[in-house]
Amino acid sequence: MLDKAVHSFNSAKILKDSGDAHYCMSAQCAYYSGLQLAMGLLMLRHSFDTDGLYKWYQEEKKAAVGSKGNSHAFYINQFRAAIKNMANRRIADKLNQTLLDLKALREIAAYKADLIDQTAIDEAIKKAKMLNADIPVYIKMEQNRQNNPIK
Repeated sequence: MLDKAVHSFNSAKILKDSGDAHYCMSAQCAYYSGLQLAMGLLMLRHSFDTDGLYKWYQEEKKAAVGSKGNSHAFYINQFRAAIKNMANRRIADKLNQTLLDLKALREIAAYKADLIDQTAIDEAIKKAKMLNADIPVYIKMEQNRQNNPIK
């Protein structure tokens, strides 16, 4: 999942640089790079592969009677909780909001008639770059924790 995130981020930059006809796809790639990193952290923390991660979402959705939302919303909420547990609420809220901002732009790019402009795509790339720098720090922290568990 981590390699996919890098490829998605690189694709976002290439598409952005290819001109405004590609901004909508760039926004989607920027969002997915952050989501894939968040999913990678969750997979590591819970020892899941991608199938296990999706089954977890399905089980939680069934348990929450009348719940709405989708797998992305679930993963983002679980990611926020994981970061809050690893760091603090302020950092968790910042990373969570950044990912939600990218998700909102991705939804415009995918489902609305509006086009993505230069300012919006520049901001999306900036936010994705921040996530691609910050989330791997927490992935490394989790790897270190698992290699050196507290006794």
